[in-house]
Amino acid sequence: MSSPDPRAARRRALRLIAGAAAAGVLSGCGFQPLYGEQGGAAGALRGEVAVSGADGRLGFQFRDRLRRRLDDPRPDAAFTLAVALSLSDEGLAITRQDDVTRFSVTGEARWRLVRGRDGAEIAQGVVTSSSGYSTLASPYATRIARRDAERRVAEDLAERVFARLATLPEAPAA
Repeated sequence: MSSPDPRAARRRALRLIAGAAAAGVLSGCGFQPLYGEQGGAAGALRGEVAVSGADGRLGFQFRDRLRRRLDDPRPDAAFTLAVALSLSDEGLAITRQDDVTRFSVTGEARWRLVRGRDGAEIAQGVVTSSSGYSTLASPYATRIARRDAERRVAEDLAERVFARLATLPEAPAA
């Protein structure tokens, strides 16, 4: 039978001290979970935001990602998130034969959070995101690569809008 390794016991003690110190630092800085019971904006908006203006494939992907973060809106949702989405392409890599082999897709989401009962604007902003794709020998493969880049942009735009909503200074009142 062997005795316990003193180095392992020391590592456990250091981990315990580091965890306690991290908890103390986080509690002192005002940290609270996004969906916490303390009335955070993200928790107050769950199921309360209906999205309007995001149409087409890009809009579907944007709404789907936002729905995952804020849940499906109730029929009588207290807020409307009005969104205008736009995309643009830019060729990044051009061969000597003037063929573009790499593109950047940039998306922009202009958004406004409006309270439903009185139409008061709670917050508004603009977020941007970009992603790239390469052209391939097959036009079909290039089209799929472009759609994938557009999906990544739409999902990132939704995440950025969610981050802005979740970090509002105070939870909006319905």
